[in-house]
Formats: sequence, C-alpha cells, structure tokens
Amino acid sequence: MCHHRRFGHSLGTRRAGLTLVELAFLIALIAVAFLIASKWTFRARIDQRRAACLANMRSIALATLNYEHSHGSFQPGMIWSLEPNAAARESALRTGAGALVGILPFLDQSQAYASTNFDLPIHSPPNTTVCGWDFGPAFACQADSAYMASAIDNALLPGGVAGASHRVTKSSYAFVAGPWVANTWKIQGVGAGERSSFPEIARNQLGLFNIHSNVRLADITDGTSNTLLVGERSLQALPEQARRNSFWWFSGNHGDTLMTTMFPPIAPGTGYPAEIAALAPSSQHDGLVQFAYADGSVRPATIDPDATGRVKPLPVPRQRIPHLQGFVTPQYDARPVGPDPFWDTVFQLKSGSRFTLLQRLSTRAGDDFSSSDAGL
Repeated sequence: MCHHRRFGHSLGTRRAGLTLVELAFLIALIAVAFLIASKWTFRARIDQRRAACLANMRSIALATLNYEHSHGSFQPGMIWSLEPNAAARESALRTGAGALVGILPFLDQSQAYASTNFDLPIHSPPNTTVCGWDFGPAFACQADSAYMASAIDNALLPGGVAGASHRVTKSSYAFVAGPWVANTWKIQGVGAGERSSFPEIARNQLGLFNIHSNVRLADITDGTSNTLLVGERSLQALPEQARRNSFWWFSGNHGDTLMTTMFPPIAPGTGYPAEIAALAPSSQHDGLVQFAYADGSVRPATIDPDATGRVKPLPVPRQRIPHLQGFVTPQYDARPVGPDPFWDTVFQLKSGSRFTLLQRLSTRAGDDFSSSDAGL
C-alpha cells in the first residue's frame, strides 16, 4: 500500500487581529473622515439656511415690485393711525401698518390682508389676530437662533386690558429707509393734517420707504440695481432683553420693518445698545448681510468688524433729541427744524464726511452727497 504524503505550503500562523499601531492609525483615519464629513454637513446646513433666506428676500422683493406695478408707487414704509375713540390730537397717534402688510396679497396671504383693520392702529385689539399671524418660515431667517414669537401684555394695546397677553410674530427682513432715521407725522385731523416740518423731513427721507412715503420706480435715478429695497436683521444681534419688542412684522416703526444704513451692518455680539442694533442690518451668515435691490436681485454685503468700532454711537441728551434720534455718530449732525426734537429733526453729514457705499446704495438718487447738500 502506498502512502501518499500530503504536501502544502507553510502559511505561518494567522494573526488574531490588528496591532496597536494599526488600530491607532485606523481610528485616526475614521476621526479625520468624520471631521471632514461634519465640516461639509455643517457647511451645507449654513448654505441651505442662507439660500432659504435669499429665497425669502426675493419673494418679498418681487411682491413689492408687483405692488408698485399695480399701484403706481411703493407701499408706505409706515402710516400713522389714531387711537380708537380718541380725540384727534398728537398724543392719540399710534403706529399704523408697515410695508409688509401692504404686500400680503402679492405673497398669497390675502386672508391675513383681509383680516387687517387699516382704520385702526395696527397694534390694537381688533388686529391682535393679524399681529400673531403665523407665516411659517416666509418672514424668518433660519440662521437666526434667537428668532421666535413673543407673548405681549394686552395692557400695551390702545384700549387694551391687563391680565392677558397676545401673540406677536416677527420679521427677519425690513425695508430700507435710507441713511437717516427721520420721524414725523401726517394724518388728517391732527393739527392741519400734517406737522409743519413734514415737507422738510420728507425730503430728508432719502430711501424708498419711510413715514407715509409713496416713492415710484421712476424716482430712482441711479438704476434699480444700485438701490436697496429690503435688508435682513438678526434678533441674535440685539441684547436679549430687547428681543421681545423688536422686529414686529406688522409694524412700520424703525426697529420693526424699517431699517437704516446710518450704522454699518453688525454681527451678533457687537455690543451696540438696543436702540442701534434694532436699526442696523445684521445677520448670522458668516460675516455677510443680504440685501434685495429694486431690480429684484439679492446680493450680500460684507460685515466689517472694524467699522463698528469706528462709528460707535454717541449719546445725545434725551431732552434734546429723544428716542431713536438720541444717537448719532461722529459723521452726522442732527438739526432741529421745529420745536419738538422727536418730530422735527433732520440729519446731515458733517463737513468733510461722506456716505459709505452702502449708504449711497440706500438712497434713491444714488448720489454721494456732500456735506452741504446731504439730506436736502
């Protein structure tokens, strides 16, 4: 009997697992891959939020242009109303509807528009449903981590009763009033129908939207692609205690749906007082603030961190220039044109100062005004 010997190749001893060096290398590779994936995921999320914000601004800009085409002029930035059942006097003046309310039918929000009582102050008991109307993400920038509705005491309403509250929703977008915060009133039955300084203050309102404004596309002399229509703001840029009472979507007040380029675009954490942070453009888009222009385009502006320090607001005594006009920067002068600083103040550049590029873009004339003719 023959015995066959089985021959084979010696393969050596099979290893039970990875060495410590190999395991450490593998873990390092996984960690790097995870970091790369996280970075791209985070970047994609940021880009997605910015794209959604851009789409919102385009919709608002298109609705505004459609309004102008239908009515022959842009909607007013804000209208004044009288407190219900009050005598026609200055103390009874209340904020009327802002520019977002006017374009609701062009945003497929006809129901909210029809629910608005334009004969009464926009923030009054009959309009509380409108104040809290939920527009979903249409008026909200997804990047603003502080964005949320507020519960407001009913006692703050004209004729409101304490003990209950109503819902107030916000807007991340505001219409550009120009480089100044110019306030006045024009309403039938108060005084002669308008304050005596109204014509001069109206000339000081250089942007497309302001108090009882009725600007036309034809009034833009430097091209619609060079004229700001709408800008964005972030509640995160405001001091926390001021967020509840700012950026109300229905109100045409400065700090709600009117903004100014009097101060440069700011980022959260700048430290501006609430009166200024509520007026200035701001965002959380990695050093960029987006603006819609009068041609319907949306383009970003860079937030210059050094600009904030250069134009730190200087407080002016409240008894001379109260409220929002109580802050000017070293480049500007506040000039009284009547007895009441709140209603009768216009602004102008100081000698040797010039508008920034963003400020020039916020004027409908588009000119770089000299100190002798700025604001006139």
